[in-house]
Amino acid sequence: ELPNVKRYGGGAQLEQAILATEYPDEYELHSDPLGHHLPYTARRQLFSPTEQLLLTALEQALSKQPYKILGKVRLADVLNIIPGLRPQEQHLAAERINQKHLDFVIYHAHTSEVLGVVLLDKPDQDKLDAQMHKKFIDAVLAAAQIPILHIPSKKGYPVEVLRQLLERALCMRLPKPTPLPTTKALTTKTLCPTC
Repeated sequence: ELPNVKRYGGGAQLEQAILATEYPDEYELHSDPLGHHLPYTARRQLFSPTEQLLLTALEQALSKQPYKILGKVRLADVLNIIPGLRPQEQHLAAERINQKHLDFVIYHAHTSEVLGVVLLDKPDQDKLDAQMHKKFIDAVLAAAQIPILHIPSKKGYPVEVLRQLLERALCMRLPKPTPLPTTKALTTKTLCPTC
């Protein structure tokens, strides 16, 4: 809550100046250069329905593994700029990866090592700018030796197929899920006499 500075008098401009100089952090939190109301509302879902379907399938494919999945990760969070560049080159390299996001990043739960990236290929990626964006992401991840898996946008993702794709593209060794006993196996089991 901002302090009441009306007691100093001098009008709204002086009040704003006092707040900005005497309470800069609080002022920045409460100020709005666009008007009285900030133009934001909460997203009801973090992921689109297709992204949520893929995330759920990825979680099932990686279940019981020491792997975790993060969604909507900044590209700059998984890359470092190589040392030895001139300041201008460093700035340009940082600008190129700034404001770009990855759909999903798979990492090791115990070491936080990035194991690979999963990108959802959306239908609108046929446009030239989307294709250029995709090629750039592929190129920088390849340069950083981070495996990438492109998954086309679908209405569903079979877990076993996804598991195989992850094994191939990200070089992961994922054990086959333990099969559930069949009905026949359950009925041949000897039951105790009281059952």
